[in-house]
Amino acid sequence: MTPSPRTISLDERMSAVIKRLTEHRISNAFVVQDGRPVGIVDMKDLLAEGYV
Repeated sequence: MTPSPRTISLDERMSAVIKRLTEHRISNAFVVQDGRPVGIVDMKDLLAEGYV
């Protein structure tokens, strides 16, 4: 595992999430709220849902 994974805040806009994933060339990131993981966002899921 990555010691310091890139994270996405729960209230971050979808366009910002896509931009960050693309810029850092990563396909998924943890979604966190108050420093605790609450989910994962995956680029393949965003593609499948039509966000990208």
